[in-house]
Amino acid sequence: MEQSDTASCPECGAEMPITAEHNGIAWVGHGICAKCGWASQHALPDDSQTQHGGQQQMKRSEMQSVAPSGYAALPPVLDACCGSRMMWFDGKDSRAIYMDRDERTFIKDKGTDGTKGRAPIIVAPDVKADFTAMPFPDESFWHVVFDPPHYTDKSLTPQSCLAACFGVLLPGWEEMLQAGFAECFRVLKPNGTLVFKWCSTEIPLCRVLALTPEKPLYGHRSGKRAQTHWVTFLKHNT
Repeated sequence: MEQSDTASCPECGAEMPITAEHNGIAWVGHGICAKCGWASQHALPDDSQTQHGGQQQMKRSEMQSVAPSGYAALPPVLDACCGSRMMWFDGKDSRAIYMDRDERTFIKDKGTDGTKGRAPIIVAPDVKADFTAMPFPDESFWHVVFDPPHYTDKSLTPQSCLAACFGVLLPGWEEMLQAGFAECFRVLKPNGTLVFKWCSTEIPLCRVLALTPEKPLYGHRSGKRAQTHWVTFLKHNT
């Protein structure tokens, strides 16, 4: 038994088709947004199955994300804002899923003697989503990497190389990072680990860590000026 309907994509707001199918035990809804690629598969409560002309909205915690192309199931690691995957030894490591809010390319070869032959910076995530509203159910990953933008628009222009690599913090960034921390811990399994990366050139680390109630375990500084911080958290077992 199968029924079809439409609903608003929770990521981009575009109308997307939703198909409700009964598997003999329960109703299961699934759909893919043609605009942003967001995909979901989730169980529908018996009293709220999709009806013709109606609209079904589910809590994110009730969803079971469809693994992207090339993945049989969700891997154990999430890079919540992967950018161009600069930190990875292998940017195609199948143990991780790479997420970013958009795709972008920054051309470094400007045709000058100093730039000829430089490879472009390419941001090509497996999943396009904002880290403040991740399309994954609770307790999905054992390990999450959180490397958000470090600089505000007062320090960087959107056209700069650093902005292409890491993005730019806009007004209201405190609320954005607070929501990002909350989402990272939501999708972590109990006793899972979060590694948070931050460059304190413009904004001190202590100001950012104050945006989460979670207590860090330990950290490490790197870089020529020791301003890049790697901070590790452990999600408590609830």
